[in-house]
Amino acid sequence: MTDVEEGGSTSFPGICLDVHPQKGGALFFRNTTPYGLPDKKTLHAGLPVEKGTKIIANKWLREKPY
Repeated sequence: MTDVEEGGSTSFPGICLDVHPQKGGALFFRNTTPYGLPDKKTLHAGLPVEKGTKIIANKWLREKPY
């Protein structure tokens, strides 16, 4: 949602991917397999912001009632 000068990426270690935040950007991923099982490749973490500020918003979408 905001640009970050240094750090602040979302890291997906299972697929060796880091996504750097960008103003106006969005990161969307499904955390289950087509069979509805947890997809371990979507394990992720927010890396520390080294310079600047990171502002985010989360939106959870569900197929079925929770």
